[in-house]
Amino acid sequence: MPISIDGDGTIQGYTPNRPAFAAKMVNAAYVLPQATLTKVPYETETFDTNNAYSTSNYRFTVPSGHAGKYFIGANCGVDDLNSGHYLLFEIQVNGTGQITTNQFNSNNDEITSANLCNIFDLSVGDYVEAHVRNSNNTGNEAFEPAYCSFFGFKLNI
Repeated sequence: MPISIDGDGTIQGYTPNRPAFAAKMVNAAYVLPQATLTKVPYETETFDTNNAYSTSNYRFTVPSGHAGKYFIGANCGVDDLNSGHYLLFEIQVNGTGQITTNQFNSNNDEITSANLCNIFDLSVGDYVEAHVRNSNNTGNEAFEPAYCSFFGFKLNI
């Protein structure tokens, strides 16, 4: 059915991309442990159309009746990663890495950020999380909340 607008201004033939969610980090006290793959704590929801994102376990779970293709994206920033080290950042589905990137840092005392997005074919009950690990084994670095977000929505295809 084509999309149209009737005489009252109502849109016909349009289905919004739902479920949809967005979460971010606001707490600057989170620290990334040394050389340990760690779930990124996106603890604050921006929106969540189907109550499918949990701020207690930082994961999106596909709700009943909503299997399909999803566009999922995540960003992560870490402050003061030492020069010559890198972040390994990945999106996981059901605890298994699906897409990964490495972001190399060439300068001390800078924010190192990594970004990922992909389309995933998800079933009811599948869960999606973002994890990060630094290659640094000399100290713990702080997450940079302004660079940390997690979002996604079901595609209507």
